[in-house]
Amino acid sequence: MKSFNSYRKEFSTLYIAVRNKHATSPHQHRGHGLDHDVAVAQMAALIAPTPRIADSGWVAALIHSTDRLVEVSRCGAQLREYLGLLPVNFFNDEETEEIYLAALEHSEKLPLHRSQTQEILQDADKLINMQATVLIRAGQFRSKIPAIEYPYMEKTNPASTYHAPKSVLDGCRISIYEYPQLINTQKGKELASVYVERFRQYEQQILEDHQLLGLVGVEL
Repeated sequence: MKSFNSYRKEFSTLYIAVRNKHATSPHQHRGHGLDHDVAVAQMAALIAPTPRIADSGWVAALIHSTDRLVEVSRCGAQLREYLGLLPVNFFNDEETEEIYLAALEHSEKLPLHRSQTQEILQDADKLINMQATVLIRAGQFRSKIPAIEYPYMEKTNPASTYHAPKSVLDGCRISIYEYPQLINTQKGKELASVYVERFRQYEQQILEDHQLLGLVGVEL
C-alpha cells in the first residue's frame, strides 16, 4: 500500500481542492470531515485486491463526503469537477466513470456493486465507521441525543433504528454489529471481526462503570 503522503503528492491538485472544500463549505460536517475521508481512502487502498483498484478506491474515498458538503443538486457536478483535477490520462474514461459512480452511490446500505471501486469504497467506509474513532464521531454526528440510556445498558433499545437511534451508544451498536454482514472483501471481513470484538469489550467497560455507580436500569 502506498503511503498517505505518496497519494497526496500523486493527486495533489485534487487533494488541495477537496481540502479547501472541507475548510470553506457552509455545510461542513465534522462527523464527515477531511480526517474521515483520508482514513477511508487509506483503508480502501489497504483492502483493495490490486494496486489499480487501490488507486481508484483511494480517489473515490477522498471525494465520497461531497454529498455532505454541497447541496444535493450540486453533488454530481462537484464530483465531475473534482475528477477533472486528476492527472491527465492517469485513469481511462471507464475507470473515471467508476470512480464517479462509486462516490455518488457510496451511501447505499445494500450496494449494487457496479464496480470493484464501489465495493472497495463501501467496505472501507464501513470499516472506518467500526474503528475506535467511531465513538467520537458518533457523538459529533448525533449531538442531540443522549450518549447512553440507563435502562438499556445491557441491550439495545428496541425503539432504536439505524437511522434513528435513541442513544449514541445504540447508534454504534447497530452499525458495528450489522456492518460485518455487508463487508465483501476478505481483508475487510478480517478487520471487521477485530473491530467487533474490540467494541464488545468497550460495551462491557461502559456497563461495569455504571454498575459501580448503581445506575444500570435506572429510569431518569
